[in-house]
Amino acid sequence: MLVCMDRKLLMKLFGRFRLVLLLPLLLLTAVHLCKAQGNNYGIDDTCYLIYRQADSLLGNNDVISLIDKLREQAAKVGDSKAATLAEVLRLRHFTRTKDEEAILSQYQVTKQISLDSKLFQYYFYADHLVSTFYFNRGDRVKGLDYAVKMHDEAMDMDNDYGNMIAMVNGKTKRVPLGEVAGKLKVVDPDCQMIKEAKKRVKSNKLFFS
Repeated sequence: MLVCMDRKLLMKLFGRFRLVLLLPLLLLTAVHLCKAQGNNYGIDDTCYLIYRQADSLLGNNDVISLIDKLREQAAKVGDSKAATLAEVLRLRHFTRTKDEEAILSQYQVTKQISLDSKLFQYYFYADHLVSTFYFNRGDRVKGLDYAVKMHDEAMDMDNDYGNMIAMVNGKTKRVPLGEVAGKLKVVDPDCQMIKEAKKRVKSNKLFFS
């Protein structure tokens, strides 16, 4: 009877000891999963954490130091997409602060790094941001200029992403949301246009128009 109790006690103690040994591994796994969770861009996890933080602060001047930090980290880990996203963030920030001079300067930077990294979705997204900035300001002529420019370049490059955004920005025709989502999710599942489409669906709107 005593031997049985001792065995049960030993098994119980062994079980607890094994759990203590496994706990650090479980914690490390959980931390890794949390860091990677939602990283639909497929960039380095350390870069993604900085990206998410910077994205939440757009429009606040404190975000510039975070964007610079993202560029530095992207260079450190050799992640060209993260570096490109940093410049997209910078352009989005300037459209929030409505600094036209900074927007036009950063527009060129964003277009060039997107072209160099062959991430054409961001090449055309830069046009979308600037075109939208002018439309929102009430300057339809300049807004349409950027939309037409985007459309012409997209046609020359045979780029579906650029064509789709040009149609949206240029208001040249009503574009079914299903078609927008179908085209864009292949290029970048977490892009801003997909987010806008989802918002419109929730509002029972079926078209970009």
